[in-house]
Amino acid sequence: MYLKSLLSPALLSCLLVLSLAACQTIRDSPIEEVNSSQLDLPKDLPYNPLINKSAPMLRHDAFYDCKIKDGDKEIANSERFITNGKGFVAYSADPKFEGGYYLFNYSGHTSLLVDAREHTFKVAMSGPGDDIIKAYLRDRDRNSAPKESELGTKQIGKYECVGNSYKDGDTTIEEWFAQKPNLLVSQKITRPGYVLTRMLTRFNPYCETSLLRLPQGFTLIK
Repeated sequence: MYLKSLLSPALLSCLLVLSLAACQTIRDSPIEEVNSSQLDLPKDLPYNPLINKSAPMLRHDAFYDCKIKDGDKEIANSERFITNGKGFVAYSADPKFEGGYYLFNYSGHTSLLVDAREHTFKVAMSGPGDDIIKAYLRDRDRNSAPKESELGTKQIGKYECVGNSYKDGDTTIEEWFAQKPNLLVSQKITRPGYVLTRMLTRFNPYCETSLLRLPQGFTLIK
């Protein structure tokens, strides 16, 4: 479920400044790693089962247009998916992270939903960004994944892409990946009464961002 806006104007301005400053990192600058010790959380918290899989082994800041048709309801939003290739992933249904965001720490075995307005966070057992993480897992293991068919190659925007289709029960998943760089460009998920389409609009392979950190002073809600 996509969240409504959670940030006050002042806090939003602060986050935007931090995000823009982070995205101005020079390509050859040292990469600032996220210290897992900052997540000083109980060790027995439940977590999204995807944490037991391998983290996406890529570093980028990707933006998608997403459209969902669920029965008679239609939803459209712009998404942001950030990964540092070191086991930290962040996802939001809004590129400015206004509606809160999901934060994964693979080494720390935590998956959290951060609410910046309330200065709280809680365990997230699933989220809309899971579909993107699963796509990278399928692409990595595509020779052993339950593939329905190979879709060949095609040009999508500036990317030469390879497509594959997968079946998962009554769900059909069509995914197109650019090979250089390895990048999810297009995804379509179809099941009875439901269709999701996701299309890459832009990405930054060098962007480091403070949004991969759990904010200080926030309260865990169990």
